[in-house]
Amino acid sequence: KIIACILSAIMLLSMAACASSGTENTGDAAQQTTAPADTTGKLLVGYGKANITPTESVPLQGYGSTEKRMSNGFKSHLYHIAIAITDTQGNTGILISADACSAQTAVADAIREGIERECGVPAENVILTNIHQHSTPDMTNSKAPTGIEYKDDIFIPKAIEAAKLAMENRTVTTAVQTTSLE
Repeated sequence: KIIACILSAIMLLSMAACASSGTENTGDAAQQTTAPADTTGKLLVGYGKANITPTESVPLQGYGSTEKRMSNGFKSHLYHIAIAITDTQGNTGILISADACSAQTAVADAIREGIERECGVPAENVILTNIHQHSTPDMTNSKAPTGIEYKDDIFIPKAIEAAKLAMENRTVTTAVQTTSLE
C-alpha cells in the first residue's frame, strides 16, 4: 500500500507540475481556493509552488572541485513544488520536490519542523525530494556565505511557503482505486 500511495503522490505531483507550467503560484488570494466547509470523510489534494531562484550569484553544486563555480544569472526559474494530501480519516501528508542537487539532513529537518509548526502536519508526514540537477545552488559550502544565506533566506522558508499554499489550496477530489503491488 505504501508503494502505491507514493506512486500516486508522484503522479499527482507530475500532473500538478504539468498543469501549472508557465504559471506562477505566488500565494495571491485570487489564485487560492478554499476547501468546502464539510470535508469529513473526503480526500483532499492541494498544490503549491514557490520560486527559489537565487536573487544574487551563489556557488553551484555538483562540479566536484574545491573551487566553487558561481552562478551568473539563470536560464529558468527554480521551484519548490508541494502536494498536500489529506486522506478520508483526516491524516495529512505533504510531498515537496525541490529544484536542487541535494540538501543536507539539517536542511530537511528545518523544513519539516517549519511545516509542522506552520501547517500542523507532523514532520514525519513530510517527504522531501530533489531533482538532483548539477547546476543548482550549493548550500553546503561554508567558504561561500551566499550559499548559506540562500539556504536560510530562500530555500527553507520557500519550502514552508509551498507547503502552506498546498494546504490552503486543498480541494475535494475523487479517491483513485489502486491495486496492490504485492
